[in-house]
Amino acid sequence: MTTVTAFEAKTRFGELLERVAKGRGGRDHPAPQACGPAGARGRPTGTPHIVPPAQSTDDTAATLIAIAEGATLEVPALWPLEVANALTVLERRGKLTAAERQIALGWLRGLRVRFDHEMAGLAFSRLSELASAYKLSIYDASYLELADRRRLPLACKDEPLRAAAKKCGVALYSVGS
Repeated sequence: MTTVTAFEAKTRFGELLERVAKGRGGRDHPAPQACGPAGARGRPTGTPHIVPPAQSTDDTAATLIAIAEGATLEVPALWPLEVANALTVLERRGKLTAAERQIALGWLRGLRVRFDHEMAGLAFSRLSELASAYKLSIYDASYLELADRRRLPLACKDEPLRAAAKKCGVALYSVGS
């Protein structure tokens, strides 16, 4: 079973959920549709139509395919709050209807997620140290700390968080990791 670890929810997840909410993915909805041949932006064949072509990479495609195939996400306990908030904001901004938000929430409930509940106890120590050292929010530091502590790759597109991961020796999730 594949594990997609410390999935960074904020960076591109709103776009994922916007597409999922329109009925493109999850256990209760059809799996992400595969692309045809590589397009003008070079998106490889077989990547899902969840991420807009301009933002799709081999790594985002591999992550989304792994999620669609039932990979386990290892995330800080704050992850569902961040994701639910992202959906609420998308609805408030008119990018999702209330019904689409409910579909996305249903899809999310079907994901295999392992929540890490140690973050609150680390907020005033390790998380604050990481956030200060790498100029991250405490929230982003929680993803970095989880990946570091469990020796798991970090899946994210946020450049400051990626740079911090490299400096800490935390592997970044990529195709085949």
